[in-house]
Amino acid sequence: QPGDALTAISSSESSETSTKRSVSLEACTFDETIDRMSQFADLDTVTITVQRIYPRNSVVTVIVGPQGEYVGNFTVLSGYGTNLRTALQSNNIRMYDERTYRFDSPYQQGNCGGDGTCGTCLVSILAGKELLNDKVRVEGMALKKQAAPPNYRWACRVQIAPDASANGEVKVKLRPQTVIWDA
Repeated sequence: QPGDALTAISSSESSETSTKRSVSLEACTFDETIDRMSQFADLDTVTITVQRIYPRNSVVTVIVGPQGEYVGNFTVLSGYGTNLRTALQSNNIRMYDERTYRFDSPYQQGNCGGDGTCGTCLVSILAGKELLNDKVRVEGMALKKQAAPPNYRWACRVQIAPDASANGEVKVKLRPQTVIWDA
């Protein structure tokens, strides 16, 4: 990443036949860095130490349930465009409701595995829309056909903080379509 600097390279472990080696990469030119790194070409695994010169921005994603109850939160570094569906699954947050029918096959239930076709990973963006990617044509047209409010998104199509300058908080409501079912 811009603003990061390689500071050292070292062998990951010492063994009976060799000792742990470490070489500084600070203030080296590109050619010097490559020369020093080539000293470790015989190893399968090395450790590269990186110094962050400029701190990365981050976005906190706050998750609430269908009734507005707090479910959890997680932080992602800006600039990577972290997929919302993947982040929810990585944090063991339930996003699907078994009563939701698929957009692409209205007589079936179950999700498409993140392919962006079924619409069962429906979420409502309550705050921080500007920290997300824009809706693409397919998602926008499908949500319009579903008569969804403008703040509804498919989690599999949402990228959190695709821009490295993004900094702030996003608030997401899970399974918003179930509010009227459970009333």
